[in-house]
Amino acid sequence: MAVVWGLFRFRLLDVVPIAHSALLDSMDNAVIVLDRQGRIVDVNPAAERLIALRAAEAIGQPAADALPAVQPWRSG
Repeated sequence: MAVVWGLFRFRLLDVVPIAHSALLDSMDNAVIVLDRQGRIVDVNPAAERLIALRAAEAIGQPAADALPAVQPWRSG
């Protein structure tokens, strides 16, 4: 009974993270996911190639710092 409770309580059978990861990794288009504060929270392999940063380096950084060349609103 405790095992069944744990499976549902901690959502161990939830396939959404697995499907999410598989979908992003298989996309040919670059995808960069930002949080409300403008920090990078996810990057797929196509985006890694586009921004020339590995996901481990980009995740957690403000998009303004990681993507300076992609910001048309910035001058200078």
